[in-house]
Amino acid sequence: ESHCEPCTGGVYCGQPGLTQPTGPCDGGFYCPSGQQIPNPPGLECPFGYVCPPGSFAPQVCPSGAWANASGLTVCTNCPAGYYCDLEDKCDGVNYTRPQDCPTGHYCPAGTKWPEQYKCPMGTFSNFTNLRSAMECQNCTPGFYCALPGITLPTGPCSAAYYCDGGAMTPTEIPCTPGHYCPPGTAVPPPCPAGTFNPRRYAANVSMCDPCTPGFYCAGEGLFSPTA
Repeated sequence: ESHCEPCTGGVYCGQPGLTQPTGPCDGGFYCPSGQQIPNPPGLECPFGYVCPPGSFAPQVCPSGAWANASGLTVCTNCPAGYYCDLEDKCDGVNYTRPQDCPTGHYCPAGTKWPEQYKCPMGTFSNFTNLRSAMECQNCTPGFYCALPGITLPTGPCSAAYYCDGGAMTPTEIPCTPGHYCPPGTAVPPPCPAGTFNPRRYAANVSMCDPCTPGFYCAGEGLFSPTA
């Protein structure tokens, strides 16, 4: 008996007098050395780990995946709206448990780390658990969103320009003739009746010209007077 060896980890030895192990440990269980049955009581694969057939110890799921029950043999993709980051797994409680996708980002199924997918330029998000870029919010009209992964617009659109939603720069669209555009303009206001403006890039109402003598300017938003 002094030459008998404990059954190797990952397999079991089901009867006396063996020259080799009986077979691999069952999937969903793990077998440290010395096991006599393929599914040892108390050695079911725990939550957050997987145990393929022949496991000698529970295995951690890779980043982007998790094990959402005990007794599993394979990992499943991290659910959309969450991320599963291997580097976050500090103890048994947190192993592969999905974490909320952070603001400014979105997390399709299988996301590995919190900042893997940023909301694109021209968008922002101050909500968690977004599942796709389509859920990122277009930049607020009158404002621009210059960077990916932001939670609020970068700032107001520049004077002489307007931003009608989804702007990436403060000079997105030049102000149109017959109108003027103060900072933060979403929809250019028209020059008032009695004035006109033949130019682009008017920054304020004072750049609307008084109607030319001998002509009239009866409506709003004119780019030339009426004879």
